[in-house]
Amino acid sequence: MIKFEGVRKVYNDFTAVKDFSFQIGKGELVALIGPSGCGKTTGLRMINRLIEPTSGKILIDGEDIARKDPVELRREIGYVIQQIGLLPHITIGKNIGLVPKLKGWKEKEYINRVDELLDMVGLDPNQYRDRYPSELSGGQQQRVGVIRALAAEPPIILMDEPFSALDPISREQLQDELVRLQKEINKTIVFVTHDMDEALKIADKVAVIQNGCIVQFDSPENIIKHPANSFVEDFIGEKRLKMHNEIGKPEKKLTASDVMDSHAVGEFSEYSVTEGLALIDEINTDCLAIIGFDKELLGIVTRKSLENNKMDGGKKLKELIDEDVITINCVEGCESVISKLIYSNIEEFLVIKNHEVVGVITKKSILKYFAKQ
Repeated sequence: MIKFEGVRKVYNDFTAVKDFSFQIGKGELVALIGPSGCGKTTGLRMINRLIEPTSGKILIDGEDIARKDPVELRREIGYVIQQIGLLPHITIGKNIGLVPKLKGWKEKEYINRVDELLDMVGLDPNQYRDRYPSELSGGQQQRVGVIRALAAEPPIILMDEPFSALDPISREQLQDELVRLQKEINKTIVFVTHDMDEALKIADKVAVIQNGCIVQFDSPENIIKHPANSFVEDFIGEKRLKMHNEIGKPEKKLTASDVMDSHAVGEFSEYSVTEGLALIDEINTDCLAIIGFDKELLGIVTRKSLENNKMDGGKKLKELIDEDVITINCVEGCESVISKLIYSNIEEFLVIKNHEVVGVITKKSILKYFAKQ
């Protein structure tokens, strides 16, 4: 898919890239990693010709990119950067749809694509499509930055330290989201990072770069097991070597799926308040997620709401539904979920898998999980 052949980049008397010769296969996620100034970002930006190599060739599907019009080349390559780069004066929907519009897509096509992508990363199109970037959190903006790069369905996506400016919780969420998305979209992704944990977590292959040279290009497993030299070994670090298991990936972490209560989701809208209270006691939860016959989410009913209406035991739950819900993806890390419950006023999360509600997370559901362990 992408092939570097003896690529060098020289600035006056400084050689930023000495000799990049390696190949990235179709559908692979390859991380370029190394200390500041090693040449990883220079290498990335030569792929879409934001930087021109001094010598050597870069081929995409066997074609020398030096022979392509750089503007057309860039429209065929998604690009995500640390600064996100959303245009502040236009809506989220228009930001995402910009490249498809420039490529001549019909309005209906790119509007549908915008909604599809927002839904893919857990941002309700009806809530976020018409908002402006300043109305989103940093993590939400970065999600939009990622899906904007996917909007025109490019075969290649370049990502230049896209998560490094985020707080640890948001960063872990976005890493999980990228791993999940890659399984779904199967793009060829080149990802620049200076964080070895991040590289080992997300990548199929890792290129470790030192002073403009690739000193090891291998799978995370082999880099962990067989560091090429002392530089790679030091870059991995003794602590990381101990933290990672025999296949070179982080040990499995608890996710939202592990601590959710799946029994709290159902077609409960016709239940009476009395029946709702009995159910909520039976499954020992503080919240019910109400779905329709077509699995569409209608909203939630909390224990507090049921108890407030206890004197009207025949009232139907559909009359008490609260549509203001907060959803999280089933692969989100448990540590992140717990932090949100502790440090915010949020009482419950609805867990989404394949666009359907599959569980409810409350402080009680988390305590139930750990009590069973």
